[in-house]
Amino acid sequence: MADKKFLEVFTRYLPDTEKRTLLESAYETKVKYQREPMRVEVDLFFDRHFDAEIIYEIEDELRTLYGAESFKILPHFSSEVFNIEYFSEIATEAALCGAVTNGFFSGAE
Repeated sequence: MADKKFLEVFTRYLPDTEKRTLLESAYETKVKYQREPMRVEVDLFFDRHFDAEIIYEIEDELRTLYGAESFKILPHFSSEVFNIEYFSEIATEAALCGAVTNGFFSGAE
């Protein structure tokens, strides 16, 4: 499935224009799938940063559409696109993935 684009794999998903633009901009898609219970994990590789909230919305829509127990999109961005303004987003994502972040960065500059 690595040769297919996201929307070629998940053909039932009809996203709005903003979400379609995000998904079509991924230059590589890797899908991991488990049937029972259905769990889907998708690695998407991008040349630019996208807001995590829109990715979470896409995950929720796909989880519902496909009746999956979980549907996770793992975005990959090159390090050059990150700066300090994304720190809060990075910490939130780390916490969602199970990293212990509360207090870890206290007093950091």
